[in-house]
Amino acid sequence: MNQCRTEFTVFEKRDGPLTKRIALRDGKIVNDSSACRMANGSARRVRLDSMAALADLIDNFASNQAYALGRGGGP
Repeated sequence: MNQCRTEFTVFEKRDGPLTKRIALRDGKIVNDSSACRMANGSARRVRLDSMAALADLIDNFASNQAYALGRGGGP
Protein backbone atom coordinates (compact mmCIF):
# COMPACT_ATOMS: atom_id res chain seq x y z
CA MET A 1 0.00 0.00 0.00
CA ASN A 2 1.20 3.53 -0.75
CA GLN A 3 2.18 5.51 2.33
CA CYS A 4 1.63 9.27 2.26
CA ARG A 5 2.62 10.08 5.87
CA THR A 6 1.65 13.69 5.86
CA GLU A 7 0.01 16.11 8.25
CA PHE A 8 -3.21 17.98 7.79
CA THR A 9 -4.75 20.67 9.93
CA VAL A 10 -8.39 20.11 10.83
CA PHE A 11 -10.42 23.21 11.67
CA GLU A 12 -13.64 23.14 13.64
CA LYS A 13 -15.80 26.26 13.68
CA ARG A 14 -17.65 26.83 16.93
CA ASP A 15 -20.85 28.44 15.61
CA GLY A 16 -22.20 27.52 12.19
CA PRO A 17 -20.96 25.85 9.03
CA LEU A 18 -17.42 26.13 7.71
CA THR A 19 -18.17 25.76 4.04
CA LYS A 20 -18.27 27.45 0.69
CA ARG A 21 -20.77 27.14 -2.10
CA ILE A 22 -19.69 26.73 -5.69
CA ALA A 23 -22.28 27.14 -8.43
CA LEU A 24 -22.52 27.61 -12.17
CA ARG A 25 -24.33 30.82 -13.14
CA ASP A 26 -24.64 31.99 -16.71
CA GLY A 27 -21.88 29.56 -17.70
CA LYS A 28 -19.45 30.92 -15.10
CA ILE A 29 -18.23 29.41 -11.84
CA VAL A 30 -19.37 31.44 -8.83
CA ASN A 31 -17.73 30.91 -5.44
CA ASP A 32 -19.47 32.09 -2.24
CA SER A 33 -17.11 31.64 0.69
CA SER A 34 -18.93 33.95 3.12
CA ALA A 35 -19.63 30.99 5.48
CA CYS A 36 -15.91 30.09 5.50
CA ARG A 37 -15.05 32.79 8.00
CA MET A 38 -14.01 31.33 11.33
CA ALA A 39 -13.65 33.68 14.30
CA ASN A 40 -14.16 31.06 17.02
CA GLY A 41 -13.21 27.43 16.97
CA SER A 42 -10.24 25.13 17.11
CA ALA A 43 -7.54 23.59 14.95
CA ARG A 44 -5.71 20.31 15.42
CA ARG A 45 -3.05 18.38 13.57
CA VAL A 46 -3.83 15.00 12.09
CA ARG A 47 -1.14 12.69 10.75
CA LEU A 48 -2.37 10.36 8.03
CA ASP A 49 -0.54 7.37 6.60
CA SER A 50 -2.65 6.65 3.54
CA MET A 51 -5.03 8.14 1.03
CA ALA A 52 -7.72 5.84 2.42
CA ALA A 53 -7.26 7.47 5.85
CA LEU A 54 -7.68 10.90 4.24
CA ALA A 55 -10.86 9.72 2.51
CA ASP A 56 -12.20 8.41 5.84
CA LEU A 57 -11.36 11.69 7.58
CA ILE A 58 -13.18 13.78 4.97
CA ASP A 59 -16.12 11.37 4.79
CA ASN A 60 -16.74 11.81 8.52
CA PHE A 61 -16.54 15.62 8.61
CA ALA A 62 -19.44 17.63 9.97
CA SER A 63 -20.53 20.84 8.22
CA ASN A 64 -18.51 22.90 10.71
CA GLN A 65 -15.20 21.17 9.86
CA ALA A 66 -12.62 21.69 7.12
CA TYR A 67 -9.00 20.75 6.46
CA ALA A 68 -5.85 22.30 5.06
CA LEU A 69 -2.66 20.67 3.85
CA GLY A 70 0.31 20.88 6.20
CA ARG A 71 0.43 22.10 9.73
CA GLY A 72 0.26 25.39 11.54
CA GLY A 73 3.16 26.99 13.39
CA GLY A 74 4.46 25.78 16.72
CA PRO A 75 6.01 22.53 17.89
